[in-house]
Amino acid sequence: MDVFSFGMLCMWLLFEQYLSGIVTLPRKAQWAAKYFQGRGARHVSQEILKDLKNHGRLVVLAQQLVMAAKDLGDERRQKLYEFFSVSLASSPNERASLEQAFSLLLPHQRQYQASSRHGNKFPVLDYCLEILPIANNLYQVDYRVRRHIRDCLENRVLGNRTDTEAEDAEHSYAYNLALCYKIGFGGSRDEIQSIRMLHKSRKTKKELDDTLYQIKSLGLEANPDSRTAYATLTTEGYILSPDYADEYRKSGKLKEAEAEIRRDTEDIEHVFGNECSLWMTSASALATLYSHYGRVKEAEELEVQIMETSLRVLGEEHTQTLLNIIYLASTYGDQGRWKEAAKLQVQVVETCTTVLGGGHSLTQNSMASLASTYRMQGQWKKAEELEVQILKRNIRTLGEEHSFTLKSMINLAFTYRNQGRWKEAEELELQARKTQERVFGLEHMDTLTSMMNLASTYSRQGRWKETEELEIQVIEVSKRVLGEEHRHTLGSMNNLASTYRQQGEWVKAEDMDVQASQTRKRVLGEEHPDTLTNVDNLALTHKSQGRWKEAEELFTQVMNKRKKILGEEHPDTLTSTANLAATFSDQGRFRMAEEMQAKELEICSRVLGKEHPDTLTSMANIAVTYCSQGRYQEAEKLEVQVLETSKKVLGEEHPGALTSAFNLASTYRKQGKREDAENLELCVAEIRKRVLGESHPDTLVSMNSLASMYCRQGHYVKAEQLSIQVTDTSRRTLGEAHPSTLNSISTLASIYSAQGQWERATELGMQAVETRKRTLGEEHLSTVTIMANLGLIFSSQGRWTEAEELQEKELEISLKSLGEEHPDTLASMANLATTLSALGRWKEAQELQAKGLEICSRVLGGEHPHTLTSMSNLASMFSNQGRWKEAEELELQVMEKRKRLFGEHVDTLVSMNNLAITYRDQERWEESEELYAQVIEMSLRVLGEGHSDTINNMDGLAYTYSCQGKFEKAEELEIRIVRIKKDTLGEEHVETLTSMDNLASTYNDQGRWKNAEELLVQVLETRKRVLGEEHLDTINSIVSLAYTLKSQSRNDEAIALMERSLELQRRTLGHHHPYANSSLEVLDEWRSKDA
Repeated sequence: MDVFSFGMLCMWLLFEQYLSGIVTLPRKAQWAAKYFQGRGARHVSQEILKDLKNHGRLVVLAQQLVMAAKDLGDERRQKLYEFFSVSLASSPNERASLEQAFSLLLPHQRQYQASSRHGNKFPVLDYCLEILPIANNLYQVDYRVRRHIRDCLENRVLGNRTDTEAEDAEHSYAYNLALCYKIGFGGSRDEIQSIRMLHKSRKTKKELDDTLYQIKSLGLEANPDSRTAYATLTTEGYILSPDYADEYRKSGKLKEAEAEIRRDTEDIEHVFGNECSLWMTSASALATLYSHYGRVKEAEELEVQIMETSLRVLGEEHTQTLLNIIYLASTYGDQGRWKEAAKLQVQVVETCTTVLGGGHSLTQNSMASLASTYRMQGQWKKAEELEVQILKRNIRTLGEEHSFTLKSMINLAFTYRNQGRWKEAEELELQARKTQERVFGLEHMDTLTSMMNLASTYSRQGRWKETEELEIQVIEVSKRVLGEEHRHTLGSMNNLASTYRQQGEWVKAEDMDVQASQTRKRVLGEEHPDTLTNVDNLALTHKSQGRWKEAEELFTQVMNKRKKILGEEHPDTLTSTANLAATFSDQGRFRMAEEMQAKELEICSRVLGKEHPDTLTSMANIAVTYCSQGRYQEAEKLEVQVLETSKKVLGEEHPGALTSAFNLASTYRKQGKREDAENLELCVAEIRKRVLGESHPDTLVSMNSLASMYCRQGHYVKAEQLSIQVTDTSRRTLGEAHPSTLNSISTLASIYSAQGQWERATELGMQAVETRKRTLGEEHLSTVTIMANLGLIFSSQGRWTEAEELQEKELEISLKSLGEEHPDTLASMANLATTLSALGRWKEAQELQAKGLEICSRVLGGEHPHTLTSMSNLASMFSNQGRWKEAEELELQVMEKRKRLFGEHVDTLVSMNNLAITYRDQERWEESEELYAQVIEMSLRVLGEGHSDTINNMDGLAYTYSCQGKFEKAEELEIRIVRIKKDTLGEEHVETLTSMDNLASTYNDQGRWKNAEELLVQVLETRKRVLGEEHLDTINSIVSLAYTLKSQSRNDEAIALMERSLELQRRTLGHHHPYANSSLEVLDEWRSKDA
């Protein structure tokens, strides 16, 4: 290497932060800014150096940067100034020799005289690398560097060399090799070879012992006041330390690296003991590898030992001690032990602030780590407070364009994003992106990362098109600058595939996943962890499409390979296990899912601890599987445990704890524990509102759920007011087209529908459909879902033709996009079959239902819950046609399978109830009564007296009594039902009023007209007040009361009421609705008889 090239290299190493644009140029060097304009990120520093050289301005810039450096003493500054003056001079004649330049940098380095082949003498440097001064540094780098140094020394000392070396140099090589053998540097320890090399070096054992003592003492001095320029740049983040563990992983050297570094650590402990900096450095590298493997317990055990040693040997204020504490805190964080992590990090921040000052990079980094831990605990306000403090300090001390400042800005934006403060997050991310694009260029890695962060913020708001556009731009730039096979490019493709999945654009998502997978297979190999991540993503896309078999096959491949490469206990392997279990669950293979989830939970509990978030997630997954099987009590037990642990570890107000509480409330509701469910939902909603704010997506989910709860309770006004509030907030903060907004609109439409406000319900339903069509297209799956909701609204109004038209379109799109075997397609078939049945088109309905059943049986198996539901629907269709035997045969099959598979599950109760109805329809009273008695007994035991299914079963038995003329028994049961509903739902709930209506009917059947009239008047007045006069339930009350008055020969009053009901029916349902036609016929008959 010539002296000019060497000078260029030194300039690049020392001042790369300026040359790459990370830091703005010093004031006196601002003249050089023009050389930086319009540069991309790739090789920008080399291009700038070349341009400056061509213009003869390179040496001037180097000198000015040296003079502006704050970390140089006067002597070092002067030497560097002289070095660049003589090495970068424009004229070659003005440049010094390489040896002279070296002498300026290393004035105390010994020189040796040797004869050239021409007989001239010239100064020769001792090029033998001495291990002693830099031993600590050498144990911080890739283990292969140590191996290579040892190999080089062995080649020089033990090889057959023909060239002559200075005698002292030969001795130095031998001495350093003796040291390698002694301490196990670059290979196994070898005492015999060490003695031989020591003899060859002409050094004594005492000299070797002195060197060992010096090595042991390295790094034990107090915190130095001054540092080398390179060390300062490293500390300040301008020169990034490589992620060696990741490099080993990518090159398939993880196991070899672990074996080598473990041997290093053991050898150092054997020679020096563990109370030296060298052992702590090597042990820390080993702990890092353990963490990378997911062996957090081993990492923790080693890091605790390192920290305790560091505290004892170096003291609590030494920078190395502080770093060791930070590493241990990180390991606690990996285990989800956030409180322990935060405790250590607070200690480090306080010590750093006192000893090093608030502006020191270690102080700032430890504050950032603490903020991150606060984020993981959901303590957004604490995280925000720290991050604002860090950002302000960085702006003040480093300037707005410094990389640390921009990183602080991005961290704060992340915290805003997780609080649902989208606008503030977006504003910061846009600012960071613009600054990075101006300073570093569009093609710089930091700029691309900022663009991805901004895309994430758009995604969280459901702004899919903007997300997609930004991610496509990132991919295009990344391909051009980094290449199609670069890790960042492939990671960007993964993000875009995820965005496509979110929009239901399965074909595009699959295409992107396949591209990324194939590239990584070609570049990294089929078993590389990054390749497996891509295959995992492709499996997720298949899963989203309902392509269970393909998803299962890929998930199984990934899981088995991860077990082989990473081990059964690695977090990535556990993720694969969870994904495969979820796929089994989706197919109704609950036993297999449960077995896998139980194994995953056992490993998580043992490896990560029972309180780790991943362990809690595993428990929550099993609870979901229990719920899917109707094992609500087991699910509840697990969810209670998850909630209690989450509260203890994360705090009661952590988002994870609140999600656990929300899930438990859902399980309470499924068991009919309405009061427990409602109290918990209210509690979650209040905390989310206070902690996250009213506009946070989680808060909106809770409030939307509350609105649905109020609707179920019959508190329609309250439900409507809350639902309108949620919808308005979602529209304002998330946008009209966001999924959460559309869910809110659907809930509000359902509330209007429950109140009989058909026009409003229909208007909202159509609005949601049009929004989906406009933003995602008519054939998007989310559009199909919204269309299905509108179809149900039409069905509720008896608008069967419109419902049919919508459901046919829904089925057509599902068949085209998902195929006939997808669960959503099968659901569309079932909905259309129900509508056709209501239209009296039995043959078409039956054919469609039978086709759905055949597909379910073939794809999911004869015992899948969806298959059994399909059989049940077909049985109901037979029953409606009076084909009792066929209905009975199917219902018996379904009931027996559900009993065997699920036991006392709610679906089993539904089957028993359906069969009891079929018996009743055939007037097989005793069998119907006997079955109803069993159903009610089981329902009381499993669901409780207050559960709606229990009450419905009681209703069924009461009706069976009435059909047989057993009015006293029917009355007794109906009085009990009314009491239960009043106690659990309130006197004005719609279901309570329905039961009172049924009781009045029983009074009518007994000829107890006055009792019936009294009850019907009460029901009618309540319905008018609560639901409004135009609600169908209210109109039905008017009709029932009219019939009761007619039975008492109060014809004028009866006709007046029937006229009122006809008027209301025509106004709300239309003049030609079947209900209106029926009322008109009755009215004509009554009038003719009264004439």
